[in-house]
Amino acid sequence: MNERSPLLFGSTRPAVHLAQYNIAKLRHPVGHPATEGFVELIDDTNAHAEASPGFVWRHGIDSRDTDDAPYDDPLITVNASVWESIAQLREFAYRGFHRDVYRRRQEWMVDSAAVMWWIPTGTTPTLQACMARLAFHDRHGPTPYAFEIGQQQPVLAIADDGPTALQMWLDDRAIGRAAWRLQVTDAHLTHFAVDDSSAELGAALQDAVEVTLRDRAITTLHMADGTARALGPIRRR
Repeated sequence: MNERSPLLFGSTRPAVHLAQYNIAKLRHPVGHPATEGFVELIDDTNAHAEASPGFVWRHGIDSRDTDDAPYDDPLITVNASVWESIAQLREFAYRGFHRDVYRRRQEWMVDSAAVMWWIPTGTTPTLQACMARLAFHDRHGPTPYAFEIGQQQPVLAIADDGPTALQMWLDDRAIGRAAWRLQVTDAHLTHFAVDDSSAELGAALQDAVEVTLRDRAITTLHMADGTARALGPIRRR
């Protein structure tokens, strides 16, 4: 439905921060002489990140502790952090100390992948959530739900509103997209509003809504017209 009245819940999109998650596959395991240079730089890299403008939080997982690895492959190393903006993350990643480390990545790594997304200010992602976003990006490519640096997307914010309710906002007039908002309470779609005449979400964005609901153990979404929509598993391409 299209509505031009005061949109959702009498409020606008909440303030957001940027979550980022990246993984890399090492050429040799931690403890191998060829990996020593990478291991020696971990603490300094983390310290430079924490001292950088815009840094908010990083996950405490230590790539040197293979017993704590989230993937079965012990060669995969992970990093997760939260920043105030894309510009500040880019400044850290591609300038100064981290830039010099990044340029040496092929010495230690054979492959890497990264993903980012927006989260309400004051929240932090779990490793499971990070892994799910990367898998989503792997399946769909860039969408507002999961994207890489340099892939311009509208801001999609998802906020829990109690144990059985959530709100979602998609809002970026700068690139010509309609702003839309929805609310789900007890597995019922209780409000959906679009600012302008365009309500095109696209298949990937519809899947983003579905995976968000399933993450909260909602397997069936009850629509405003009384119908029910089953939320099946997302399948990789």
